[in-house]
Amino acid sequence: MSVQNFYLSQLDVSIDASSATFDGIDTVSFDASAGATVDVSYSVLSTLFQFSTDASDIDNVVATDILYKVDYTTQAEPLGIDINTNTELYESPIQSNATDNHLTFDFVRYLALKLTNTHLGVDLFSNEAELRTNLNSTFKTKFDTVLVGLANNGVVDADSNSPSEAILKQIISNQSSRLNDLTALNVGGLWYQTPINAGDKLYFILTVSPATGQENLTSVSAIPDRTYLIRINAV
Repeated sequence: MSVQNFYLSQLDVSIDASSATFDGIDTVSFDASAGATVDVSYSVLSTLFQFSTDASDIDNVVATDILYKVDYTTQAEPLGIDINTNTELYESPIQSNATDNHLTFDFVRYLALKLTNTHLGVDLFSNEAELRTNLNSTFKTKFDTVLVGLANNGVVDADSNSPSEAILKQIISNQSSRLNDLTALNVGGLWYQTPINAGDKLYFILTVSPATGQENLTSVSAIPDRTYLIRINAV
Protein backbone atom coordinates (compact mmCIF):
# COMPACT_ATOMS: atom_id res chain seq x y z
CA MET A 1 0.00 0.00 0.00
CA SER A 2 1.41 3.37 -1.03
CA VAL A 3 1.63 6.22 1.46
CA GLN A 4 1.62 9.98 0.96
CA ASN A 5 3.10 13.15 2.43
CA PHE A 6 0.78 16.09 3.01
CA TYR A 7 1.95 19.59 3.95
CA LEU A 8 -0.89 21.55 5.58
CA SER A 9 -0.07 25.22 5.99
CA GLN A 10 -3.52 25.69 7.54
CA LEU A 11 -2.24 23.95 10.71
CA ASP A 12 0.81 26.19 11.15
CA VAL A 13 1.22 27.57 14.68
CA SER A 14 3.13 30.59 15.97
CA ILE A 15 3.72 31.07 19.67
CA ASP A 16 5.74 33.32 21.92
CA ALA A 17 8.44 31.59 23.94
CA SER A 18 8.30 31.80 27.68
CA SER A 19 11.18 33.60 29.35
CA ALA A 20 14.19 31.64 30.50
CA THR A 21 16.34 33.08 33.24
CA PHE A 22 19.74 32.67 34.77
CA ASP A 23 19.23 32.89 38.54
CA GLY A 24 17.40 36.17 38.94
CA ILE A 25 18.43 37.60 35.54
CA ASP A 26 16.41 38.52 32.45
CA THR A 27 14.84 36.84 29.38
CA VAL A 28 15.99 34.90 26.30
CA SER A 29 14.79 32.60 23.51
CA PHE A 30 16.12 30.74 20.46
CA ASP A 31 16.91 30.48 16.76
CA ALA A 32 17.48 28.12 13.77
CA SER A 33 15.45 25.29 12.27
CA ALA A 34 14.79 21.69 13.25
CA GLY A 35 12.31 18.88 12.59
CA ALA A 36 10.27 16.85 15.05
CA THR A 37 8.00 13.83 14.65
CA VAL A 38 4.89 12.84 16.55
CA ASP A 39 2.59 9.83 16.13
CA VAL A 40 -1.17 10.32 15.72
CA SER A 41 -3.78 7.66 14.96
CA TYR A 42 -4.73 7.61 11.28
CA SER A 43 -8.37 7.06 12.30
CA VAL A 44 -8.30 10.34 14.26
CA LEU A 45 -6.82 12.18 11.29
CA SER A 46 -9.19 10.69 8.70
CA THR A 47 -12.23 11.64 10.78
CA LEU A 48 -10.88 15.14 11.44
CA PHE A 49 -10.78 15.98 7.73
CA GLN A 50 -14.07 15.36 5.92
CA PHE A 51 -15.63 16.00 2.53
CA SER A 52 -19.09 15.75 0.99
CA THR A 53 -20.14 14.99 -2.56
CA ASP A 54 -23.33 14.11 -4.38
CA ALA A 55 -21.61 13.38 -7.68
CA SER A 56 -20.04 10.32 -9.20
CA ASP A 57 -17.08 12.19 -10.70
CA ILE A 58 -15.22 12.80 -7.45
CA ASP A 59 -11.90 12.37 -9.21
CA ASN A 60 -12.57 15.58 -11.18
CA VAL A 61 -10.29 18.00 -9.28
CA VAL A 62 -12.07 21.06 -10.69
CA ALA A 63 -15.50 19.88 -9.55
CA THR A 64 -17.51 22.50 -7.66
CA ASP A 65 -19.93 20.11 -6.00
CA ILE A 66 -17.47 18.85 -3.38
CA LEU A 67 -17.68 20.44 0.08
CA TYR A 68 -15.16 20.28 2.94
CA LYS A 69 -15.08 20.66 6.69
CA VAL A 70 -12.87 20.06 9.73
CA ASP A 71 -14.70 18.01 12.34
CA TYR A 72 -13.12 19.15 15.61
CA THR A 73 -14.09 20.25 19.11
CA THR A 74 -11.82 21.64 21.83
CA GLN A 75 -9.53 19.07 23.47
CA ALA A 76 -7.03 19.28 26.34
CA GLU A 77 -4.43 17.66 24.07
CA PRO A 78 -5.35 18.48 20.46
CA LEU A 79 -4.98 15.30 18.38
CA GLY A 80 -3.07 13.84 21.33
CA ILE A 81 0.04 15.91 20.52
CA ASP A 82 2.18 16.75 23.54
CA ILE A 83 5.41 18.38 22.40
CA ASN A 84 6.96 17.86 25.84
CA THR A 85 6.73 14.06 25.71
CA ASN A 86 5.48 12.79 22.33
CA THR A 87 7.81 14.51 19.88
CA GLU A 88 11.19 13.26 18.72
CA LEU A 89 13.73 15.50 16.98
CA TYR A 90 14.79 13.99 13.65
CA GLU A 91 16.54 16.96 12.08
CA SER A 92 19.08 19.43 13.54
CA PRO A 93 18.80 18.35 17.18
CA ILE A 94 21.11 20.19 19.53
CA GLN A 95 22.27 16.95 21.17
CA SER A 96 21.50 14.01 18.89
CA ASN A 97 22.43 11.37 21.47
CA ALA A 98 20.32 12.89 24.25
CA THR A 99 18.02 10.63 26.23
CA ASP A 100 15.33 13.30 26.28
CA ASN A 101 15.08 14.24 22.62
CA HIS A 102 11.71 15.95 22.73
CA LEU A 103 11.01 19.38 21.29
CA THR A 104 10.89 21.32 24.55
CA PHE A 105 14.21 19.84 25.72
CA ASP A 106 15.73 20.76 22.37
CA PHE A 107 14.46 24.30 22.84
CA VAL A 108 16.21 24.67 26.18
CA ARG A 109 19.46 23.20 24.84
CA TYR A 110 19.36 25.52 21.86
CA LEU A 111 18.71 28.47 24.11
CA ALA A 112 21.74 27.56 26.20
CA LEU A 113 23.85 27.11 23.07
CA LYS A 114 22.98 30.57 21.76
CA LEU A 115 23.63 32.24 25.10
CA THR A 116 26.67 30.38 26.41
CA ASN A 117 28.11 28.74 23.27
CA THR A 118 27.37 25.27 24.64
CA HIS A 119 24.17 23.30 25.22
CA LEU A 120 25.60 22.35 28.61
CA GLY A 121 24.63 25.81 29.76
CA VAL A 122 21.15 24.50 30.54
CA ASP A 123 22.32 23.95 34.10
CA LEU A 124 22.53 27.72 34.51
CA PHE A 125 18.81 28.23 33.94
CA SER A 126 16.77 28.68 37.09
CA ASN A 127 13.43 27.80 35.46
CA GLU A 128 14.06 25.05 32.90
CA ALA A 129 11.09 22.91 33.98
CA GLU A 130 8.74 25.90 34.01
CA LEU A 131 9.98 26.96 30.59
CA ARG A 132 9.25 23.55 29.05
CA THR A 133 5.86 23.36 30.75
CA ASN A 134 4.88 26.80 29.52
CA LEU A 135 6.03 26.11 25.96
CA ASN A 136 3.99 22.91 25.86
CA SER A 137 0.90 24.53 27.36
CA THR A 138 1.09 27.50 25.01
CA PHE A 139 1.44 25.24 21.99
CA LYS A 140 -1.61 23.18 23.00
CA THR A 141 -3.68 26.33 23.46
CA LYS A 142 -2.65 27.85 20.13
CA PHE A 143 -2.94 24.57 18.17
CA ASP A 144 -6.39 24.02 19.64
CA THR A 145 -7.30 27.57 18.60
CA VAL A 146 -6.12 26.87 15.03
CA LEU A 147 -8.19 23.69 14.81
CA VAL A 148 -11.27 25.32 16.38
CA GLY A 149 -10.94 28.17 13.89
CA LEU A 150 -10.85 25.73 10.98
CA ALA A 151 -13.84 23.85 12.38
CA ASN A 152 -15.79 27.08 12.94
CA ASN A 153 -15.34 27.96 9.27
CA GLY A 154 -18.05 25.36 8.79
CA VAL A 155 -18.82 23.74 5.46
CA VAL A 156 -16.80 25.30 2.66
CA ASP A 157 -16.54 24.76 -1.07
CA ALA A 158 -13.55 24.44 -3.40
CA ASP A 159 -10.71 26.97 -3.27
CA SER A 160 -11.40 27.60 0.39
CA ASN A 161 -7.86 26.90 1.63
CA SER A 162 -9.23 24.05 3.72
CA PRO A 163 -6.80 21.35 4.88
CA SER A 164 -9.50 18.80 4.03
CA GLU A 165 -9.46 20.05 0.45
CA ALA A 166 -5.66 20.08 0.30
CA ILE A 167 -5.46 16.43 1.35
CA LEU A 168 -8.29 15.22 -0.89
CA LYS A 169 -6.84 16.92 -3.97
CA GLN A 170 -3.47 15.27 -3.38
CA ILE A 171 -5.14 11.89 -2.96
CA ILE A 172 -7.14 12.38 -6.16
CA SER A 173 -3.99 13.35 -8.05
CA ASN A 174 -1.74 10.60 -6.70
CA GLN A 175 -3.80 7.70 -5.32
CA SER A 176 -7.39 8.03 -6.45
CA SER A 177 -7.89 4.31 -5.80
CA ARG A 178 -8.33 5.22 -2.12
CA LEU A 179 -11.73 6.55 -3.16
CA ASN A 180 -12.92 3.34 -4.82
CA ASP A 181 -15.35 2.55 -2.00
CA LEU A 182 -16.99 5.70 -0.67
CA THR A 183 -19.47 3.61 1.31
CA ALA A 184 -16.66 2.50 3.60
CA LEU A 185 -15.71 6.14 4.21
CA ASN A 186 -19.22 7.40 4.99
CA VAL A 187 -19.69 9.08 8.38
CA GLY A 188 -23.34 10.03 7.90
CA GLY A 189 -25.46 11.56 5.14
CA LEU A 190 -23.29 12.71 2.25
CA TRP A 191 -20.20 13.23 4.45
CA TYR A 192 -17.09 11.07 4.17
CA GLN A 193 -13.87 10.80 6.10
CA THR A 194 -10.70 11.48 4.15
CA PRO A 195 -8.89 8.18 3.40
CA ILE A 196 -5.69 8.81 5.34
CA ASN A 197 -3.74 5.57 5.74
CA ALA A 198 -1.27 4.33 8.32
CA GLY A 199 2.13 5.40 7.10
CA ASP A 200 0.99 8.73 5.65
CA LYS A 201 2.77 11.85 6.91
CA LEU A 202 1.26 15.27 7.52
CA TYR A 203 3.43 18.35 8.04
CA PHE A 204 2.94 21.76 9.59
CA ILE A 205 5.23 24.43 11.00
CA LEU A 206 5.60 25.50 14.62
CA THR A 207 7.30 28.87 15.02
CA VAL A 208 8.40 30.14 18.42
CA SER A 209 9.19 33.85 18.70
CA PRO A 210 11.93 35.10 21.02
CA ALA A 211 11.37 37.53 23.85
CA THR A 212 12.20 41.13 23.07
CA GLY A 213 15.75 42.02 24.06
CA GLN A 214 16.63 38.49 25.17
CA GLU A 215 20.09 38.83 23.60
CA ASN A 216 21.03 41.36 26.28
CA LEU A 217 21.31 38.59 28.84
CA THR A 218 24.78 37.56 27.68
CA SER A 219 25.41 40.34 25.13
CA VAL A 220 25.03 38.09 22.10
CA SER A 221 23.57 39.01 18.71
CA ALA A 222 19.80 39.28 18.40
CA ILE A 223 18.24 35.80 18.20
CA PRO A 224 15.53 35.25 15.54
CA ASP A 225 12.60 32.84 15.70
CA ARG A 226 13.21 29.10 15.90
CA THR A 227 11.06 27.14 13.48
CA TYR A 228 10.20 23.45 13.82
CA LEU A 229 8.78 21.39 10.98
CA ILE A 230 6.37 19.05 12.77
CA ARG A 231 5.83 15.73 11.00
CA ILE A 232 2.73 13.81 12.04
CA ASN A 233 3.16 10.09 11.43
CA ALA A 234 -0.23 8.48 10.83
CA VAL A 235 -0.07 5.21 12.80
